[in-house]
Amino acid sequence: MDNFVTTSFIGSDKNAGKTTVLSFVYNQIKQHSSAPVIITSIGINSEKVDSLEGHQKPIITIKKGDSFVTSVHQLKDLSGRYEILDTFSTYVSARALVDIRPVLEGPNTKKELIAIKQSLKKIIPRGTLLIDGSIDRQFLADPIVSDQFYFSLLISERQQQLNKAQSMIYSLSLPTTENKIKNVIENHKNDFTKSMIISSSNKIIYHSLKIPFLDDHLKDLINKQSKPHTLYLNAAFSKSVDYLLKQKNNVNIVLDNFTLYQLAQTQSSVGQPLNNLSLLNPVKARALFIKQVNSSASFKIPLPIKTYNLYREDVREIRI
Repeated sequence: MDNFVTTSFIGSDKNAGKTTVLSFVYNQIKQHSSAPVIITSIGINSEKVDSLEGHQKPIITIKKGDSFVTSVHQLKDLSGRYEILDTFSTYVSARALVDIRPVLEGPNTKKELIAIKQSLKKIIPRGTLLIDGSIDRQFLADPIVSDQFYFSLLISERQQQLNKAQSMIYSLSLPTTENKIKNVIENHKNDFTKSMIISSSNKIIYHSLKIPFLDDHLKDLINKQSKPHTLYLNAAFSKSVDYLLKQKNNVNIVLDNFTLYQLAQTQSSVGQPLNNLSLLNPVKARALFIKQVNSSASFKIPLPIKTYNLYREDVREIRI
């Protein structure tokens, strides 16, 4: 059994509170476990003041003995307060010798992150890796990257944002596709696959490396298919693809992971979300944390996932 656990933190919006949730979960781990923790970020996490709301953003404190991954140039002001564990191109893993607050600037690609994970697993085989992520990094939902994740959801009074939040809830509830189709997809896809069309007899009709909304041949084939078939997508929806699929009732759509479905990008004149969706990679959400900036907004969360309002509940009573 793998004792190295990777947990990602994904937010529905820029200010959904994912860094706050990461700090909360980190403190919970330190209270209830002796396992060493490693923290990194997708891209750079250096904004001290929120650019939209003007308030101070939460800063992650790496506790003495725990580790972090950042870029080499972010270490220049931390001399004597860390020890190097390993280096990877422009990134470095380091162990904190005292409590410190480094700027976390981690890998932006799946390939880089997997390479760093493999190194950390050798150095800290029973460690817990926490990744401050984002909704636009789809690879975080891949089980090769993350064993589980926490989702932060922003709810405001703006109708467009409420629609987006509802879409996030819908995407978290999507079922996993049946094993037969799952096996066909996994046996034929690669790291660059963006779409596949699979016949009812599980034969590959089309396999493309093009982003779907730019793939005119894919759209043409979908239009021409008269028999039931399956469409696998490993790229976010666009309005044109969404509209096309809503006109078809003979296609089952399999998304690589839940982050690919975003109502904010897929609203069309049809209005309703697609109801023939399933996922290749199952949703592995440990908990959902709500940041509700408008208490009067009516919002239901019909999910079998533990849900907390981290900004209203007594956090001392929450056990993750």
